[in-house]
Amino acid sequence: LSPDVERTFATLCTQAIEDGSVDRELHVDDTARWLTGLVVAPRAVRDTHPDVPADADLGVLRVIVTRWLHPARPR
Repeated sequence: LSPDVERTFATLCTQAIEDGSVDRELHVDDTARWLTGLVVAPRAVRDTHPDVPADADLGVLRVIVTRWLHPARPR
């Protein structure tokens, strides 16, 4: 992936933090780097675990990313 992808994720993260749709405590550059990595990671996971249905794997990844980016809940 090109560096533009990571910059795009950083911009989106900044906007989402500003509007409160993701956790404000996330570090933008780290989050962008990991989101970029998650774009290419499914291929490696699929190669390592071909026995798990691809749709199930993507569903799990979606839940993980969604919960990770969810705004912090009040205590």
